[in-house]
Amino acid sequence: MRWLYELKLLAVGMTGLEKDALHIYVALIVFVAANLVFRWKARSGKALLVVLIVALGNEVADIRYNMQTEDNPYLFSSLHDIVNTMLLPIFLVILARWTGMFERTVQKTSSDEA
Repeated sequence: MRWLYELKLLAVGMTGLEKDALHIYVALIVFVAANLVFRWKARSGKALLVVLIVALGNEVADIRYNMQTEDNPYLFSSLHDIVNTMLLPIFLVILARWTGMFERTVQKTSSDEA
């Protein structure tokens, strides 16, 4: 799993972002991509499961790497990362369900009014 850790360090170095910020961006990319690829509505919340699977996979890899290199799983850090990763996609699903913010509106044209 060292390759994944090095890939993350490369992403931090190339973007100049902190790891917490990268968790948020990756979560949004996965959330939007899952909705687009599977043609799900954001309000369904199905993409949250995809984001959670990616987040859990990432944290399992982190825990394994930490156990190999430092003999400490840093479980609270992993829990922090999962919450950080899931928070914004959950918020978007809540907005999509209980507001009209993401609803597509149809504009009337002059021919529709006649």
